Amino acid sequence: MQDLVQKYEQTVSEEDQLIRSIQTCEEVITLLVDFIYAQNQDCQAEIIREAIEAIHQTEGKLRGNLLRTRIEKTLLSVQMKKYIPPVLTS
Repeated sequence: MQDLVQKYEQTVSEEDQLIRSIQTCEEVITLLVDFIYAQNQDCQAEIIREAIEAIHQTEGKLRGNLLRTRIEKTLLSVQMKKYIPPVLTS
């Protein structure tokens, strides 16, 4: 059971890190889009577009990892539930 708890805690930590990384990607994309708008001229828009697309691809990979991590966390919680005795109600 202790091993399951450690794996679960590690998975929760990984989930938190992935969420922060996704949020960072979203913030950087917003900053770059705002930068293009603020420049109000040709500001190497094609390069910035490529950078935004690359960040977007990274975000997609992170979201895939987040999905797999959440599935793993759920499976671990199901396994841990087997070790917890049911609570008797009166």
